[in-house]
Order: sequence, then structure tokens, then C-alpha cells
Amino acid sequence: MWKKIIFHFILIPSSVYCFSQNSSEYFIRKYAESKESPGHAFYILEINASTPPAIRNKLTLTAARKLSETLFIIETINLGNIALKRSFITKLIPCNNQWKLSPSVEKLVFSAPGSRTMHHFTILLKSNIFLHDLYTKLPA
Repeated sequence: MWKKIIFHFILIPSSVYCFSQNSSEYFIRKYAESKESPGHAFYILEINASTPPAIRNKLTLTAARKLSETLFIIETINLGNIALKRSFITKLIPCNNQWKLSPSVEKLVFSAPGSRTMHHFTILLKSNIFLHDLYTKLPA
């Protein structure tokens, strides 16, 4: 029994730690623009861990999406509004439009064309009138 407890305390936290180290590189590979074209609307911005909290908060408020504590997707227009020193910037890379998709839509868009997947939806109804109309008024 003690071996199982020690296994869970040693192995599981180390694997979680390893995954969290690679998350920024994963997002950069996934959302970075592969083709060279001028005039990008959005950029992936990675900042140092030593960036002051005031600048991090300002980035969080102006970013289009916060991917992690140090990784943001920011609009080109807002990039100039933030007083950000070059020493705080680790990477600034143009990004594609895939970051706009939700995870479930990403699965639909990038799945194989002939694959069959089951999608579940939850609908909240306040009354049964809608269901009654749906079954009685729509043609079969």
C-alpha cells in the first residue's frame, strides 16, 4: 500500500510539471502563422517571467486571449498602447486565425473528412411549449 502512495506522490506531480513546461511551445507551434505575409492583425506575445505585475495586468486586460501566464494573443493596434520594454519580450510572432476557434469546433474542423463522431448538446428549456411545437408543427 505504501508503494502505491509513494508512486502517486512522485510520478504524477513530475509528469504534470513536465507538461506545464511545454505548454507555451505547444501554443506557439499551433497558432503561429506559417506563411510569410505582411499586415497581420494578431500576434503571439511571450513575456519574461520577470515582467512586473502591472504590465502583466495591462496585457491581460488588452489581450484578445490569454493562453498562459506569460503567453498572450494581442491585436496589432493594442501592441503600441502597452508600454512594454524589449527586455520583457521573449517572442513576438504573427499568428493564424485558429486561436479564435473553441476546442470543440477545432475538433470538427480538423477531423478527418470521413470520420464519424458523436456530438452531444445540452439544451435548457423553461417550458415544454417549444418541444410541443417542435414535434407537432414540423414535418417529419
